[in-house]
Amino acid sequence: MKLGSVEHKDLFCRSFTESYREYEPEYLPWPDLDDTALTFLRSIPFWEMTSLPKTSQSKNFSTFVYRKISAG
Repeated sequence: MKLGSVEHKDLFCRSFTESYREYEPEYLPWPDLDDTALTFLRSIPFWEMTSLPKTSQSKNFSTFVYRKISAG
């Protein structure tokens, strides 16, 4: 198969359409978490960090998690 050919494009696109799964959170394989872990995850301010540039998001998220873990 030649890269960039119609056959290649069709195979590439078919791989996406055949493997597509609707995003339905209730059917995802969520891990079992204890109350401490759930409280911790729910305390992370994800939505406030989404408006920041990607580099700031990463730094702020890392700092937030480090402080939460260090605080015990």
